[in-house]
Amino acid sequence: MFRISVVILLLAVTHSEVGFAHNMENLKDRVRKIFYHAYDNYLKYAYPLDELRPLSCDGHDTWGSFSLTLVDALDTLVIMDNVTEFRRAARALLDHLDSEKNVNASVFETNIRGDPRYEAVATRALKAMWKYRSSLGLLGNHIDVITGSWTARDATIGSGVDSYFEYLVKGAALFRLPELDSMFREYRSAIEKHIRHGDWNPMINKDKGGVTMAVFQSLEAFWPGLLALTGDIECARRHLIAYHEIWRKYGFLPEFYSLSDEKAYKGREAYPLRPELIESILYVYRATRDPALIDMGVDILTSIEVSARTPCGFATVSDVTKHTLEDRMESFFLAETTKYLYLLFDENNFIHQLPGEKTSLEGSRLPSGLQCYPESGGYIFNTEAHPIDPGALNCCFAPQLDEVEQASKVETLFSDSNHFKMLNNHEFDSDTNTYDQVTEIDLLSTIDSVFGEHVHSQLGYSLSDSFARIINQSSSNCFNNAYFDSNLIVSWIELREIIKSSALETEKENDKFSFLDSTKPPLLTCPYPSFQNRFALSGLLTST
Repeated sequence: MFRISVVILLLAVTHSEVGFAHNMENLKDRVRKIFYHAYDNYLKYAYPLDELRPLSCDGHDTWGSFSLTLVDALDTLVIMDNVTEFRRAARALLDHLDSEKNVNASVFETNIRGDPRYEAVATRALKAMWKYRSSLGLLGNHIDVITGSWTARDATIGSGVDSYFEYLVKGAALFRLPELDSMFREYRSAIEKHIRHGDWNPMINKDKGGVTMAVFQSLEAFWPGLLALTGDIECARRHLIAYHEIWRKYGFLPEFYSLSDEKAYKGREAYPLRPELIESILYVYRATRDPALIDMGVDILTSIEVSARTPCGFATVSDVTKHTLEDRMESFFLAETTKYLYLLFDENNFIHQLPGEKTSLEGSRLPSGLQCYPESGGYIFNTEAHPIDPGALNCCFAPQLDEVEQASKVETLFSDSNHFKMLNNHEFDSDTNTYDQVTEIDLLSTIDSVFGEHVHSQLGYSLSDSFARIINQSSSNCFNNAYFDSNLIVSWIELREIIKSSALETEKENDKFSFLDSTKPPLLTCPYPSFQNRFALSGLLTST
């Protein structure tokens, strides 16, 4: 009996591997059919309203009346190689855009700007909230921005704070802000110590640590993908397998799943076509190439095809235990769910390209004389699955930085002979936040260059090496070298003290350097090289 079981298992594995290699084009085609069934019917029945109602076959406004579903679908069209429709849709949106329309809009969904003043304000807000962590090192769920009091005291990794963790990790890489990486690693330690129970992360009281709600939220399904991005593949696998078991139980993930009763939480049985689980499957698959993850993706694809399809689109599943439907198709279905599914099955999509993989680059010269390189890899998704090109970001951001430097009247920032001289001999407009931006940018560059000497001497690679080579050849050596970590920590502390002691004298101005209070070298915690070298070929502004 045992031998027969083994033979059957081997045959099943062999069949799975052959099918995996053979069916990827077929799987991509199935995702395309899902996307265009939803997209075409949105244009037919709902445009220019925000969303399609897939049971009524009409549309309604939800987020500001600016054709949100079409906006969200634009880059999915490009990823599916339909540039012609992308251009037509983009032109239609621009021709009918009314920026003066007086409507209620979601700031979270709509505020994307290139002005560094907004970045400075957002950074200060993020750091201010960090100061309101409890004695356990945990944040609550909602905070009164006037008083600083927590109005929801549950600590979780799900609804309300999920994007916070996501942007700590992605912001560290995209904007070269190493303190964000350090903050995530510190908070991750608090999660492991106080929130995680086995493979689950229930809600707990941020002050006392007791479980307040033993549930799994579907929004938590992003977590394995984020862990994969930070290099913790094994923990990502464990969480992902646990979450997928719930999917297998119902064919979908309910909004809440009771961990104590092991069933969908009463009143929260819906599945609004969310993308978080397939997002994590994609990230873990890109890190491991495990064919079992393709099977998970096929599970999700099949459930949507069979149980969520309507004549006019795809509908929210109002109850995963009965597969009843609700008359709504949110825009993230076309922005995220279908996109992540397609990218899982499309191994060679340009989105997967790493910096340095392209053999030839066509740079763009800016009016300032600087050279930058858009479309050269290293794309980073924002929380709505819109890919950000670091090269294009730097190209667009350079003129803003030029304006900041001119406004600050700074002639020389830091000389080779005195790296840590502060900008105390220059005048700054207190209303423009110029001081914050110039000093943080230059201080972090200085610290990166000093750390680079340690990286080169301890690991045998230079920060000028390509990101792909560093990751592929040096990560294991990095993790096994205890001296490397301690040496960098000492250097970080020394640099921090030198910089803080060299800052302007008043307590108010010294507060601007609170981002250096970390006790570890954050972004260069293995296996990360510095930002400007990680993305050297995808947007580093190089003098010519």
